[in-house]
Amino acid sequence: MDGASGLLMGENHVMKAFAGDVYFRTPQEEPPPRGVKLLILTSGGVCVIGDWRDDGGFWAWSPLPKKRRRGQDVQTSQSPDNSALP
Repeated sequence: MDGASGLLMGENHVMKAFAGDVYFRTPQEEPPPRGVKLLILTSGGVCVIGDWRDDGGFWAWSPLPKKRRRGQDVQTSQSPDNSALP
């Protein structure tokens, strides 16, 4: 992630991530799915990728972000100021 521009860089693409699009959920708010990779916020405040465990070391979870499919209409994704994402 480029701190100056707020861009996430992937294999051959760059996409913006906005705070409203990705957020952590606690297991009390929404039980985490089992057997799938998740973004996990540990009790130490570190974000890791893995499967959820109920051992007390995990605090919150979020699904992994998904890449837009090639040819998908980019006008359907909007930034907070209602401008289309690239």
